[in-house]
Amino acid sequence: MREHMGLFRGKRTDNGEWVEGSLYIATLDNAGTISKHFRIQDITYGNDENGFPAYMSGIDEEVDPDTVGECSGLTDRNGKLIFEGDIVRFTRYDALGWRRDRVGQVLHHQDTASFYVLATTGDGWGWPQIESIEVIGNIHDNPELEGPLIVPPCEIGDTVWSVVMGDEKENDEEVEGIIVTEVGRQGFWTAHTIGDTTSMDLFTPWEELGQRVFLTRQEAEAAMERSKSDGT
Repeated sequence: MREHMGLFRGKRTDNGEWVEGSLYIATLDNAGTISKHFRIQDITYGNDENGFPAYMSGIDEEVDPDTVGECSGLTDRNGKLIFEGDIVRFTRYDALGWRRDRVGQVLHHQDTASFYVLATTGDGWGWPQIESIEVIGNIHDNPELEGPLIVPPCEIGDTVWSVVMGDEKENDEEVEGIIVTEVGRQGFWTAHTIGDTTSMDLFTPWEELGQRVFLTRQEAEAAMERSKSDGT
């Protein structure tokens, strides 16, 4: 991992090709106009015939700053280096042991100087939480792989509310709080319990949110009252 620390990549401004190396930012003052130029360098130096240091070989290319990404120092399951801006397919397991396959973008957190994956479902995951990861493209060459980012109305760990049967003898209903265990493009999963034991993980499509599962207790109680009034 350490051998790839400080490695960057970017797309050349002249032909759009990717280059990798050290990042150098040149600030130029042209008659009072300040401009920054991002360059990727990977230069090998040596001595000329007179024994003086001289440029020997390598690259020194100006790159599009919007494409610059730092190497995480980690490789995917195929041995490919993972860079900031890569689109990856990864697997993680929720608290109940259910496998969840996700697609997301590799990002760099400036405050903690760490890398993580932001899934298209809107949730972020650090490397220790991911079981398997594979680079399938990047946001600059393959934006269609990632698809639109979903901002879900509820997140993992949130409590949502459902109307369930209470006392069977009284044919009564009651409102139950349930925990969101996973979110996805099509909907979300919730953990349902019987007594003190988690019994199942149920899926609710997004279009059914507000019909049988609700974001607030007040919404669920209002739905229960309407059900009683309608006799349903």
